[in-house]
Amino acid sequence: MVFTGAKNLCHLNMFLQEFMLRRLKKDVLKQLPPKINTPLFVGITNADEYRRAERDFLTWLRDKSGDTAAMNAARAELITRMNALRQLAAMGKVGATCDWLKPCRDGQGKVLVFCTFTEPLEDIAECKSDSVLYTGALSSRERQDIVDNFQKTDGVCYFLGTVGAAGVGITLSAASRVAFLDLPWTPGAKMQAEDRAHRIGQTKVVEIVNVLARGTIDERMLKLLADKEFIIAQAVDGKTKNDAI
Repeated sequence: MVFTGAKNLCHLNMFLQEFMLRRLKKDVLKQLPPKINTPLFVGITNADEYRRAERDFLTWLRDKSGDTAAMNAARAELITRMNALRQLAAMGKVGATCDWLKPCRDGQGKVLVFCTFTEPLEDIAECKSDSVLYTGALSSRERQDIVDNFQKTDGVCYFLGTVGAAGVGITLSAASRVAFLDLPWTPGAKMQAEDRAHRIGQTKVVEIVNVLARGTIDERMLKLLADKEFIIAQAVDGKTKNDAI
């Protein structure tokens, strides 16, 4: 059986109305300021390697990681290829992101930087000494210490976190800007990460900055997220194409 999308969403929406009470965050937390989305288009510094991986992924992976990695990837080449391109694009945006991140003392305020992959965040941490790095490799105690340090220490400007480890369950309202080096697979994962800053206690408008590189996997991921968001809106809220115009 092949699954290529969603259908009969209007019927699903009608069915859900009998069992679901839908309340949006803006309806129940009216004291929160709004979120705004800003695209930040940058060039990537590893364009040659990115294009080589894009043209012939398995050969690139064999050269980089060996025959076994290439053989394993061949079993699920599409997903493996997309993840590798996402990571390459994120790595290529590190330099531009470091340039964009301005010191807290310049009035820019604290910033959350999310990425699916650890390596780009580690590289940003090297160029920004006033940052903290939050990954799944840390203990519970270490994670809490990092959150407290970021929330309470004026000199800690940047919270660098992986989406998987830092995207849920913590409050980072000391920041009013959230940047994504890459786009997560689902709208829910992205929204959860955004809302680490957009929580009770936040008094400023929260700016969501999507760091994007034209002509890369970023454009496909952006469309993928938009398509998924529309499918969810159709099923849950009864939205139609006319509503999206």
